[in-house]
Amino acid sequence: MGRVLKFFCQNTEAGLIPLYPSDLDEKKKLKKNKVYSCEIKFERNYEFLKKFMALIRVGCENSKAVE
Repeated sequence: MGRVLKFFCQNTEAGLIPLYPSDLDEKKKLKKNKVYSCEIKFERNYEFLKKFMALIRVGCENSKAVE
């Protein structure tokens, strides 16, 4: 397998747009009119993750109180 290039982008009407200046630098390394294979991954919802961890923490605290 070749070199892996990773950057974050947002899907817009104009296409995939790099989110940060560093991501734009990575995208600029791609040659024009060349075909690339892409793997799309969805980023985690950080706000939901915080709520989930708080719920786990409350459950652990309450289970200790019952014992």
